[in-house]
Amino acid sequence: EQFTDAVSKEWSGSLIIGTNLMKWLEGSLAINYKRIDLPAGMFLLDNSQSGTSPKESEDSIGGGVKYGLTFSLQRDSRDYYLNPTRGRVDKIAFEISQGDFKLRKIWLDFNQYFQTWEKQVIAVGLHAASAWGPNIPPTELFYLGGANTLRGYNEDWFRGPRRLYSNIEYRFLTGRASQIFLFLDLGTVSKIDQPNIFESLKIGYGFGMRLESKGGLMSLDYGLARGYSALEGKIHLSLGTSF
Repeated sequence: EQFTDAVSKEWSGSLIIGTNLMKWLEGSLAINYKRIDLPAGMFLLDNSQSGTSPKESEDSIGGGVKYGLTFSLQRDSRDYYLNPTRGRVDKIAFEISQGDFKLRKIWLDFNQYFQTWEKQVIAVGLHAASAWGPNIPPTELFYLGGANTLRGYNEDWFRGPRRLYSNIEYRFLTGRASQIFLFLDLGTVSKIDQPNIFESLKIGYGFGMRLESKGGLMSLDYGLARGYSALEGKIHLSLGTSF
């Protein structure tokens, strides 16, 4: 479900302070500022109460500013962050926002790595996120689809106030930071007009590779959405590590 085809604009900035709390534990505090301009006819979501429904912005210009604090904790026990064979990464983050958009957001991310045979690894990622408040603009919803969440689908094709997805890869390590792999992605978002109800589960699968380059780590994936033929897949190209 979409709000409108109108385009919104954003200006944002942040200051992040981080520290190592223990050997594998890191904490950070981010101070955020964001200005959001919403065109007339764009809706705000109110899911601060049990009975929820979208409501339209009240003026022709719309928008406003958001001031926020984001607290996060990350525990990282991977043996090598670019191409791990064992270990785990757990992260939790919580945002409190004030201003014209009073929001609360939470993210939970878990990534586990298991070595099966020599230079073969199973990587499993589980991710959840939720936003709630009296006036959530479309840009503050959670998006699903594309190279970093649900391969085989267009980038950010689905959106909602809550998101769940999982990535599973069977990796064959070909170098210190390189690999080829098979993957299975599963994910869903909650409905915009009914935040407590999730849409049907989306599934993507395929194969890919990550290669070292002068510009960093390059990832190339070929993904198929469930129900599509082998020639109807999507190619996802990105730089940097995925999970």
